Amino acid sequence: MKIRAFPAVATGSITLLIVLTVASVACLSVPKYSPPQTSVPSSWTSEAPAAPAPTPTAAAAVQSRPAADTSVELTTWWSKFGDAKLTSLIEDALRASYDLQTAQARLLQSRALRGVAAGALWPQLTASTAYARSRAGAGVIGAGTTALDRDLFQAGFDAAWEVDVFGGLRQSLDSAAANVVAAQENINNVQVSLVAEVAFLYVQLRGAQQRVIIARSNLDGQQRTVDITEKRKSVGFVSALDVANAEAQAAITLSQIPALEKSVRQTIYALSVLLARPPADLLGELSEAGPLPVAPAEVPAGSPPDLLRRRPDIRQAEALFRAAAAQVGVAQAELFPKVSVAGSLQWQSGVVKDWFSQINMLWSVGPSVSWSIFAGGSKVANVHAQEAVRDEALISYRQTILTALQDVENALVAYGKDQETRKALSSAVVASRRASELAMQLYVQGAAEFINVLDAQRTQYASEDALMQSEINLIADIIALYKSLGGGWKTAGD
Repeated sequence: MKIRAFPAVATGSITLLIVLTVASVACLSVPKYSPPQTSVPSSWTSEAPAAPAPTPTAAAAVQSRPAADTSVELTTWWSKFGDAKLTSLIEDALRASYDLQTAQARLLQSRALRGVAAGALWPQLTASTAYARSRAGAGVIGAGTTALDRDLFQAGFDAAWEVDVFGGLRQSLDSAAANVVAAQENINNVQVSLVAEVAFLYVQLRGAQQRVIIARSNLDGQQRTVDITEKRKSVGFVSALDVANAEAQAAITLSQIPALEKSVRQTIYALSVLLARPPADLLGELSEAGPLPVAPAEVPAGSPPDLLRRRPDIRQAEALFRAAAAQVGVAQAELFPKVSVAGSLQWQSGVVKDWFSQINMLWSVGPSVSWSIFAGGSKVANVHAQEAVRDEALISYRQTILTALQDVENALVAYGKDQETRKALSSAVVASRRASELAMQLYVQGAAEFINVLDAQRTQYASEDALMQSEINLIADIIALYKSLGGGWKTAGD
């Protein structure tokens, strides 16, 4: 029986066919990503906030505000507060914030790295050219000869393609793509935090300005009391003790105004920096006192499962888990052989005119397999390391969900309890104002001690200031709820 040898070209073609067949089978074996399974409650333990009951203003200088619009949504929730200045500040922050610009730069980085990973799936082609002039001495060539100068012109192409038989390159691309998603969700998350921070600071600013107004209003009343005691002392009705007590009360109230004004100024500075401006840039625009924003009539809290789809930090955590899971596949692929197809086409000549003639052409093509049989256990250790990174990402994802649920529950219970506080303080303000008036009337008539006037005025100021702080807290609770729900960014369907 005669054995017939296959030509080299036919053998190479069969080898290449085998490589491509194995590659196509391997494409089917790459595992698909499946999102991690999580369980969340079906509803919140606290009710969604409704419109607060109307209460008396904490001071006459507090402006009246229109009723809130009942149509609410999460994308541009700040527009529901009925405050054009707040809306303007947030829009400026979204355009200029350095935090957002940093997040956007990271997105560009992740997209570029995805391009790097995608490029590895394609054949790599390299062009080269070179020229060399050499001389062989007489002693090298042989006795009786002279030195020989030679020119060598080279040009050609080298091609290489790593066939992704075991899916390592595709897993690397999937990891890079997941990092792009995580970077985009990071932008959304930064936007959510930025909008809420601007709103918080704005509410603190307006609240501090209103507290200054309340302090000055009470100070005016206490100064009138000083005048009354001085007049009564001048005619001998009271002693200098009443005058001293009245002056001390007024001085204490006056001493609290600078701290509030300091808070106003520092809050304006903080807002300016959030908008990527110098600290004092907004002083002229925001120094004049304004009312608190209008609380929306209601906030659609939705359900806990909605939170998983809405909050960008949860979406980011899931994307990071997917990226880490794909890296496990990359590490596992390193345990198996690498299959490549390489080719080369070269022209070499000592004369320029014959450089690219067929006789000076060299070429080669063929598959190759390389397998790291022993690496001291480093590749297996890398698999275990990537599995640990994946597990850490999964834990972080689940922790992010729990934190998000806690944020919403905290905001809901805070709003409910702060409403109760506000209702009680509203009654306290009405009673303290009445008590202050009665105490002064009785004191002027000589039917009450001056200590009653001091106590009543002190209580009135404290209750009015506490009521304003309660109103600030209520607006802050609403903002915290919007933030905890992931409001402030747009999806493709918004």
